[in-house]
Amino acid sequence: MKVISILNQKGGTGKSTVAINLAVGFAKDNKKVLLIDTDHQRSSMVWYANRDESPTVSVISIPEAGALKRSVADHKKNYDIIIIDGTPSEDRLTTASIGVSDLVIVPLQPSALDFWSTETLIERVLQAQDISGLQGRYLLTRYPTTATHLGKEIEELVSEQEMPMFKTKIHNRIAYADSISANTSIWAWHDSKSKEEMNKFFLEVKEIINA
Repeated sequence: MKVISILNQKGGTGKSTVAINLAVGFAKDNKKVLLIDTDHQRSSMVWYANRDESPTVSVISIPEAGALKRSVADHKKNYDIIIIDGTPSEDRLTTASIGVSDLVIVPLQPSALDFWSTETLIERVLQAQDISGLQGRYLLTRYPTTATHLGKEIEELVSEQEMPMFKTKIHNRIAYADSISANTSIWAWHDSKSKEEMNKFFLEVKEIINA
């Protein structure tokens, strides 16, 4: 059983979109998947409540650190993959998420300000990595679909860091927002480019956690 957390203390980075699509990707891969929504906005829970299609993904809401640790421990025997949709804050829930995870994914928009705001989070991930063998990766999200100075700048910044980034970038495509609004996933949506890049990201994740 593997635990993956999608964490960033800033809102609007695409945490829930990444978590939902990754969860459905693993479910399509015949894995038993639990998605834990720790965000008080409950975006993943809202999506789940209105969803009516296969493959099956179980979703629960846990907005408290102690309960999160207990829940992960209790559900380990019942699921192959647990994905934590993180809260946009640096509180005890973030610490708990890091502590129970095998992989922490930090979605990052192409913005120097957003990058600098992740410094404390990355330090905590790297500290846990030294102790437990946890792995951490940046994931560039909302990436420009055309070549821009902004995109090049953020890639250069991230490439200089101790924590590596995924090769795959999640581009700024309306298909992601539309599919979530329709209570489905990008896997079932009519946008081949988005499905292709999400599949590449999914395969990278699988390789990292040996799933």
